[in-house]
Amino acid sequence: MFSPKGIPYSFISPTSNVVIDRFINPTTKLNTSDRLVAVEERKIVSQFNDILNELDEREKIANEKLDRMNEARDIGWWESIDRFSVHDTMKFEAWLISGEFNLNEHLEQLENGASSSSQIPSDDANISPNVF
Repeated sequence: MFSPKGIPYSFISPTSNVVIDRFINPTTKLNTSDRLVAVEERKIVSQFNDILNELDEREKIANEKLDRMNEARDIGWWESIDRFSVHDTMKFEAWLISGEFNLNEHLEQLENGASSSSQIPSDDANISPNVF
């Protein structure tokens, strides 16, 4: 059950017999063994509530960390390019040029394939699953 503010609460009774006895005779006091059982049950509930609170705190921390990571990602790798060395910049430029070449080559293959879709490659044609 939850309070109007959304705080979870647990309501436990040690046994169904205690509930029935209290319903029949509301002024009945719990005997010693039932009181001990009730105390133990309350301890268990308290322990579970402590675990739940700890997990909620961990979730909050994990979500905050994820938010920070997403913010850093939103800043973008473009800003980190400013920190590249000359060598890294040249490697990145070569990678971009290579990627552009491969994309243009793939686009050309697709365009040629669309215009000659009736052509079927021969059995000895070199078909590579990796276009790039």
